[in-house]
Amino acid sequence: MSKVLFLIVFFAWCWLSVATSQALAQNKDLSDIAADAYTAGQWQQAAQAYEQVLKQQPDNQGAWFRLGRVYIELKQANLAQHALNKALVAGSVPLQFVQVQLARAAMLQNQSEQAITWLNQAASLGFSNATSISQEPLFAGLMQHPDYAVVARKIEENASPCMFQAPYREFDFWLGHWSVYGNPEKTGPLYGHNQIKREQQGCLVMEYWQSASGGPGTSMNYYDGTKQKWVQHWVSAGGTVINMEGGLVAGTMVMQGQIFYINTSINPVRDFRASFSRLDHGVVRQYFEESIDAGQSWYPWFEGFYFPEPAPQ
Repeated sequence: MSKVLFLIVFFAWCWLSVATSQALAQNKDLSDIAADAYTAGQWQQAAQAYEQVLKQQPDNQGAWFRLGRVYIELKQANLAQHALNKALVAGSVPLQFVQVQLARAAMLQNQSEQAITWLNQAASLGFSNATSISQEPLFAGLMQHPDYAVVARKIEENASPCMFQAPYREFDFWLGHWSVYGNPEKTGPLYGHNQIKREQQGCLVMEYWQSASGGPGTSMNYYDGTKQKWVQHWVSAGGTVINMEGGLVAGTMVMQGQIFYINTSINPVRDFRASFSRLDHGVVRQYFEESIDAGQSWYPWFEGFYFPEPAPQ
């Protein structure tokens, strides 16, 4: 290669590199401008910026999605629908999010049937932000639609599935504030007080025990879908740990596992089992047994009768 030809190729390469870098920087700056305007709610500026971004990146689904939302804010329903349809393909933006925005765009044109259809499809794909639907001004007119309640329930079920699916509600009879006595007549010794409540939107049942002598303990209870069993993990302030699992048997929650005693040198780990039974008048019987011979024989460990009491103010 001659020196002259080499110089021509070299300078052409340098020019192309600089031009490419400038183009990338320009695209990045334009995307930043669009994003900043979008975040600030400067809808007209955001629309102009995203339109420019999409001229250079026509397959940018995220930009199409945001542009669709911007057009909704600008009350330009047709443009919003066009932009959102561009984003309505499997890719970087979850389909259910696009469908909810298409429902908003439909409501700009008073197309309530189409809006319900889009929301129903979004719910079927797992959309779970129930608050965003109930607080969306554009959906206020949908509240009276005969199918709205069904769609809203689907979305609520997606948000809190454990509140609606039967296996996760099997231990509901243990929920409440309780005084725990030693016999079903409530004349025996008061063993303590227990508070059992739902947490994690119904997916977790937490126990907060306080014995009459002041000793606390806590258990975490949940339905494990991988095992299709209920699981309990108990820890007391004295270091005793209980791990059990099981399920309903003829209406009684039956669990079995092991107990560990931190301060016991002989057989610190023992077999353990429990039952929680519903009695009359809202009373619950809790019965624990322990075995030191690998389950060949069992002896009582605890029996308590739970009596409902008012929740503390």
